[in-house]
Amino acid sequence: MSTKQALNPHLMSLDLLRGVAALCVVVMHWLDGNGSKAFHYSLLAVDFFFVLSGFVVSYAYSERLKAGMSVGEFMLLRVIRLYPMIVVGVVFGVVRYIFKDHFDPGSSHGPAWLTVRAVFNLLMIPSVMDGLRGDMFILNSALWSLFFELVAYLLYAVVLHRLSVVLLWVIVATSGAGVFAWLSDGFSGDPARAAGLFGFIGYPSGAVRVLFAFSLGVLAQKAFRSRKLALRLNGWVAGGLLLAFFALPLGATPALPAFLGILLVFPVIVIGCAGYAGRLALPGLARALGEVSYPVYVIHVPILWLLGGAIKVLRKAPGGGIGVPAIWFGVAFLPIIVALSYILFKAYDAPVRAAIAEQLRRRRAAAA
Repeated sequence: MSTKQALNPHLMSLDLLRGVAALCVVVMHWLDGNGSKAFHYSLLAVDFFFVLSGFVVSYAYSERLKAGMSVGEFMLLRVIRLYPMIVVGVVFGVVRYIFKDHFDPGSSHGPAWLTVRAVFNLLMIPSVMDGLRGDMFILNSALWSLFFELVAYLLYAVVLHRLSVVLLWVIVATSGAGVFAWLSDGFSGDPARAAGLFGFIGYPSGAVRVLFAFSLGVLAQKAFRSRKLALRLNGWVAGGLLLAFFALPLGATPALPAFLGILLVFPVIVIGCAGYAGRLALPGLARALGEVSYPVYVIHVPILWLLGGAIKVLRKAPGGGIGVPAIWFGVAFLPIIVALSYILFKAYDAPVRAAIAEQLRRRRAAAA
């Protein structure tokens, strides 16, 4: 059986993993907003996404790029995959700031401020006017990882797909030093260290994280294709392993185990699921998790801001306000995000991408 035949039936398992990771990120942000550091290792879900992207992109495009696909054509296909939901994520961010300016007496950003940020965010240009550390995409902070994802795509099309295994390991080793520094500072629990050069957020940490994890994904795909690492792992078992790992609280382990999780566990899980030949239970649920994973990730931050703001307004309403316990906010938040993401995928994201792809196909046919 060819690698393509072996992998394609089991992309559902990889999509399942993406869905589990995305939902863990949502849970982490809600808990963090309520003062809890449970699920804090879900910060590493982004690194898992990078590993998974490196694997899937390398599998799908390595031979096509070697056969002559242009960098421009490759990037166009990847932008089409990401951009429709990026637009939605920015729109929700704009709505959040309009809401905030209206109900919060201390908030006065104004139309000019909002327009400039919206343009920057829509063009996926980091908002350098808001500082070189946080707030790279101030309307929707989740976009920072998509910016680095696009950077990784460009690097892959220009350089990475041409490199030998040895050179890829050199990149992993050098960028891995930065990732270890990020984990040592950001996971220390010390606010002063977390605000350092390789703290939780910012350009240095984002750059080394994507280079490290995406290159690992490319290496994992090479190992899978060459059958040098033949593993079989059920998608639901792998999802449970990821859930247990991402549920760890801040300070649960020192930097080294977290680093080894990215370096070894994530690639092994991806290779194992890609090579799993058995029947996957609950295939409908697995498929749905994959479908909502990207919309969930893109919209969850501004929706969390909006719902949190709505709770504050309700509590300050005339007549003493309406008491809304935080636990009920959390119970409602996750189903709302998942339901809205599923609707967006079915009614907007998938149809828009299909329509764009069809237009490109017709143009190519007419030009042929």
